Amino acid sequence: MGKGSVLKASRWVFTYHLGSIALGSFLIALVELVRILFEYYAKKLEKANQGNQVVACLLKCTRYCLDCFERVIRFLTENAYIMIAITGKNFCMSAKRAFGLVFTNSMRFGAVSLMSKTFYILGVAIISVGNGLFVYFCIKQIDSYETEGWFGPVLVGFLQGLAAGVMYMGMFGFSTDTILMCFLVDEDEKRPGDARPAVMNEFVHVNDEKIA
Repeated sequence: MGKGSVLKASRWVFTYHLGSIALGSFLIALVELVRILFEYYAKKLEKANQGNQVVACLLKCTRYCLDCFERVIRFLTENAYIMIAITGKNFCMSAKRAFGLVFTNSMRFGAVSLMSKTFYILGVAIISVGNGLFVYFCIKQIDSYETEGWFGPVLVGFLQGLAAGVMYMGMFGFSTDTILMCFLVDEDEKRPGDARPAVMNEFVHVNDEKIA
């Protein structure tokens, strides 16, 4: 990381990859549109076929499939964006390579995803509860702070902490996926040792020994 890295990255995004971002957003929006249309017609079918267990079962199965499809598209799009940032390729090529790396390293992605979600939940809980407790402490310990009750301010503090925790830990989860994808790309391309920092060489060497 050097000076102005964020500004430089932002300039590259709007100069070279705006179409890729638009394509990924379009795919997610398209899936959302399909789900909205399905729910619209599903309600009509449920009204017209009240008590029909076969129709109800088919609608539930379709909802489940659409939900799974949306999750897959979001996951692929997210990893395609990461691959675009790493390689500079277009959306389709990046999505294809990201899918290949995810498929061949599914156990690694599963383990990292589980750890990431665990830290996400813990982080959001700690930040929100901590912010609420901080407000409560201020109300009880600072004499100049006058209020009729503590529940309202503490609730507001908790909700503020919840919003901040969701945003911060969301970036943490995305960063975790990015680091893993960077490592897998480095491993897949079999880059020489002088192409990465010395501390990374030690990590890659230990990982290769465990695999062997």
